[in-house]
Amino acid sequence: MDTNGHTGPARFRLLIVAAATVLVLSAVTLVLGRTAARAPALLEARSSPPAAYVAANAFVAATVTFVVDGDTIHVRLPDGGEEKVRLIGIDAPEWTNEREPFGAEAAAHVGKLLPAGKAVWLERDAEARDRYGRLLAYVWLAKPELGTDARTTMLNAVLLEDGYARLMTVPPNVGHLDLLRTLQAEALAAGRGLWGLPIE
Repeated sequence: MDTNGHTGPARFRLLIVAAATVLVLSAVTLVLGRTAARAPALLEARSSPPAAYVAANAFVAATVTFVVDGDTIHVRLPDGGEEKVRLIGIDAPEWTNEREPFGAEAAAHVGKLLPAGKAVWLERDAEARDRYGRLLAYVWLAKPELGTDARTTMLNAVLLEDGYARLMTVPPNVGHLDLLRTLQAEALAAGRGLWGLPIE
């Protein structure tokens, strides 16, 4: 028996348990340390805009790969990178996690305008990404040139004019705000799309 009242084998068992505990804690600390070291790099990679999308008001060619709903799509950029894109200035009724009135119609309309493989042009505003890491863009259905009519060529504008979305302003991304505000007012006055739904 030792000075603490433990017998020899019991003391030996306690030492083994203590050593095993130290080893487990060391391994956990090592794993957590490596994860913490990688986290900032992963976050930075997700928050950095694509190289072609750095300059404000730049137009970048892209290819539609998937339509999520009335205001969110997936595209492939020229460098091969895949991006989730949130349309600037509008908010379509939900149709993914929630089922809001006219959400199915809005999603279907965007899907009709943007079949997989369609070429589009992305125009950015002041900010390249939103807080969820999505690329922010005005999505053009044809290459924007001098004299291009945004009412019929910019998807964000088309959806507002046809009543498939509402205006949603998030400063500082307000480059086309005057046009978008005008188109919503016209759709509302005409009762187009969601503005023609019965008031509950």
